[in-house]
Amino acid sequence: MSTPNPAAALEDLPIDGTITRLRTEARTHARGASFDQDVAGLRARFDGELARTARVRNVTSSLQSRLPDELWCLAWQDLPLVDRLSLLLVCHAWRNIALGCASVWSLVDVHMDLHNIECDCILCQDSRSDFGKRYFPLEARLPAKSNLHLVPRALELGRRAPIILQIRDTASYSDEEAYRFLGELLRPHSDRLRTMHLVFYDNYVLRQLLEPMEPLRGLRVLSVTCGEARCHYEPHNLAGRSIACPALQQLHLPTCIAWRPGIDAVMTPALRRLSCAVDSLADVLFILETCTNLAHLALHLQFGQDHLYEPASLTPSLAKGRERARNLVEVEIQDVTPYNDDELLAIFGTSEIKWLWLSYRSEHRPPQRVLDQLASHCRGHVTLKLTCPSDRCHAFQLISDLTGPNRTIIQKSDSAMLRQTWELLSMRIPQSIMVEISIWRMLHEQQLPPPIPVLNVTTFTLMLSTTDDLTGLRPIDQLFPRLDTLFFGGHGPSEVFVDADALAAVADSLIPLGSLDFLAASRIIVQGDDTLLRQKAKSVRLSNARL
Repeated sequence: MSTPNPAAALEDLPIDGTITRLRTEARTHARGASFDQDVAGLRARFDGELARTARVRNVTSSLQSRLPDELWCLAWQDLPLVDRLSLLLVCHAWRNIALGCASVWSLVDVHMDLHNIECDCILCQDSRSDFGKRYFPLEARLPAKSNLHLVPRALELGRRAPIILQIRDTASYSDEEAYRFLGELLRPHSDRLRTMHLVFYDNYVLRQLLEPMEPLRGLRVLSVTCGEARCHYEPHNLAGRSIACPALQQLHLPTCIAWRPGIDAVMTPALRRLSCAVDSLADVLFILETCTNLAHLALHLQFGQDHLYEPASLTPSLAKGRERARNLVEVEIQDVTPYNDDELLAIFGTSEIKWLWLSYRSEHRPPQRVLDQLASHCRGHVTLKLTCPSDRCHAFQLISDLTGPNRTIIQKSDSAMLRQTWELLSMRIPQSIMVEISIWRMLHEQQLPPPIPVLNVTTFTLMLSTTDDLTGLRPIDQLFPRLDTLFFGGHGPSEVFVDADALAAVADSLIPLGSLDFLAASRIIVQGDDTLLRQKAKSVRLSNARL
């Protein structure tokens, strides 16, 4: 069977001849009492000819006939809900595809910027008016920025497809009735819910949403985010009773959500990843005892700077918690202080945990006993990596061999605190050091005394992010007396252009007596004559070098 030729099909269309005949007929037709009828007839014939031509052109030229329906569905399924419903009005082909694919309606993105208790419109002033009367009448919808009225249609079109629920509410005081209404709306579909991503400024309404939907038998992910970047709101309860989520695997709660009594054995039998705030050591031990399958744990401490318990009273519980903690893969703890890190390490200070992050409060840094205990977990060749995750903090990361654990300390960005932690970690522990150039400058400012030589380090990596990073860098003589390998690494979104003489000067300040065994630059384009630089080591690799 021969394949139809689109060009030939278009050539067969008598559109030009038809338009010419219609034009001639309009000009020459006798004008009389039936003129209006004649014009209507000509217009109908013209519209019909255009429609016929458009249908043929769509078959031969449109992407609709050349792309599988599955690709259209993939392109549509992440669109905002209002846009996906608009697809039904574009053409019959798109309507049929969208109505025939339930996955197009899996994402239910809800905007809930509705009337609140501060609204002074006439309906809100009438205490007898319920939520439906305030929202659904068209004249009452003007103060609201919500698509809640579209949700029933999306749930209907999704049939039995899994639901990804996204809610965003930027109102400072959210409408409780609206969330209760949404919860009741979702209740018949609660078994379809797989993921919930919620962003609120008023987390009080979360309880009004969850309780009408419970039990959530198919829910895998529940993530709640506070709209404030640095949340200081009074905590609200996740729920007034235990919420049954037997399949829940990930739970993320901000500090303004109190997870009790929502979290218990009914909610957490399958939980693998948990992020929440805790008020006491008892909370930590309760989580470890209840969430028996937990692998990733992130805690935000809210219990101040005092010791968490009387040491003699909870020793058996600490031992039991430590045994539970050995099954964890990753632990991150924020707002640690020297007044509570002993108790935390009594639980989480075990080498079985592969990744452990301790983030100290801005006014504190880790004491030597903590650093020594964390370093004792590392085995084999250890690398100390110094980075600056933000302008406000520095991160010290101890990286063991491929099979060993990683330990990270995060502290305030302060020159004196940086120098103290650097000296405690670098003197005895690592064989390799990686450091960002900005931190390197802080370590060796002119007003600080010369750094103590680091005896164990044989490999040093300096990470550069801009061309001018090495300008005016203070010389450092014999800091690494056993150094044999030197790396310069580009640290940023693109390669860094660096002058060869500047790299040679840094190498001179670090090289011990004799020369290096190996010198390399990665993601750095060396400018100028690199002859002097190549003389600094027995083996040099400048793969991106340009003369």
